[in-house]
Amino acid sequence: MCRISVIVPVYNVEPYLARCLNSLINQTLEDIEIICINDCSTDNSLEVLKAYEKKDERIKVVDFKVNQGVSAARNEGLKLTKGGYIYFIDPDDWIDDDYLEVMYNQVLKTNSDTIVNINYIKEYDNKSAYSSFDFVKDDEQFIASDIVQRQLPPSVCIRLFKKSFIDKYNIKFPLGLLGQDVYFVSATEMNKSETFVFKGPYYHYYQRNGSAMRKKERGWHYIQIFKKIFDYGVENSKELGGFKLFANESLIIDTEEKYNYIKKYFSEINSLVNRNKEIYNDFELFLFDIINKTESYQDFLNCCNPNISITYIRKRMGEK
Repeated sequence: MCRISVIVPVYNVEPYLARCLNSLINQTLEDIEIICINDCSTDNSLEVLKAYEKKDERIKVVDFKVNQGVSAARNEGLKLTKGGYIYFIDPDDWIDDDYLEVMYNQVLKTNSDTIVNINYIKEYDNKSAYSSFDFVKDDEQFIASDIVQRQLPPSVCIRLFKKSFIDKYNIKFPLGLLGQDVYFVSATEMNKSETFVFKGPYYHYYQRNGSAMRKKERGWHYIQIFKKIFDYGVENSKELGGFKLFANESLIIDTEEKYNYIKKYFSEINSLVNRNKEIYNDFELFLFDIINKTESYQDFLNCCNPNISITYIRKRMGEK
């Protein structure tokens, strides 16, 4: 058994993969395993993985013969983990050399189910955008709560999860949808994950130019994710108050009470979002935009139906 199992889903990332793997094998915390799932890449990603597998015995490569998507790849990695804690990284990103060691020391110090390192950078080809979450103080610990949890980015890549907690509640990624991180993080929160948040070394989130179609489809995928989260809570008799901001508060705004609740919350985080616009995706900014621009529930209904009109989402994202 090792200290941390790192799961890396891989699909057609040959130009970036070595940078990611180098950041992992050079970690100051050496007692880790690195599980790489090649999701039927059509470039030379598999060859890169095999070369690194020969170079470092901590790397284990799984090769899917049929493309199944990032959720299936991550779920396969979860089945194979032997570490006490689980960490996910995307194959075109990288982390500072002491990232995992600092995360691991913090989780031992706090005995948390999940720790969140809110220091990360969105890396563009010509600039870097730093996160700015000043509501978290150094060495601040807290249990999952509406006020704090819903302000945290829903990415699994800035979190370290206790394996026994994930296994206990059988938490997996939903298949066939974008926004799977939102579901996974929300599921941990609904199960009352004791969470520690701190500012540590940096996660480097590389911004590639994705296809326009994926961007336009994102709103639909998020709505499906939110429905799955809601169903998970109901089916497992979980309190829904701990939903992520971009799940519960944007699922279906079908009552004035829900609208007023969201409106009040958005007013609380207005300055936070404005300072961090480059680290939110289009759908998150869409939600923020429509709530802030409407003064009443009736105004909201006039421009966006209670099920969050797909037509409006596509218009907001530039689709004709």
